[in-house]
Amino acid sequence: MKNGDGQFMYFEPVTYAPIDLDGIDPRYLTEKERRTLNDYHALVYSKLFDGLNTQERDWLKEYTRSI
Repeated sequence: MKNGDGQFMYFEPVTYAPIDLDGIDPRYLTEKERRTLNDYHALVYSKLFDGLNTQERDWLKEYTRSI
């Protein structure tokens, strides 16, 4: 990405695993942090969905839910 301050690199995930939402209190997240987490969980779900059976998909859907 290039802008007025120079050219910057960005990172892409190498592994895809849900972040444990039980350890997160959403009241303390900024809107950007919340959006980043929800976007990451949507990506995890979309990457892993096809290789899972119904029971595993249900589990993944619960653990990648939006907050």
